[in-house]
Amino acid sequence: MIALKEIREVVKGRTTRPFEKYKNGKEHLSFSLKASTRSLDLEAPTEIERRIFMEYLDVVMESLSSELKTIETIEPDGILKGEITNYLE
Repeated sequence: MIALKEIREVVKGRTTRPFEKYKNGKEHLSFSLKASTRSLDLEAPTEIERRIFMEYLDVVMESLSSELKTIETIEPDGILKGEITNYLE
């Protein structure tokens, strides 16, 4: 599990060490959520799902930097848990 507030970068492809160990994945479906001390490396079922997930994460990350006060986490299976709340004071 990795907290959304810890994510510093979302990167397409298989660029992290864990991906190097597992060669059987697909580059065009893979992406990583990079935090300061670790990453969460994922592979989407389709290119469209990878693009949508990455676009939504970009929006959430942008919002976190300016408006959000509380956030939830993403489980290793990639399912968003809970709700994002407290948009504005």
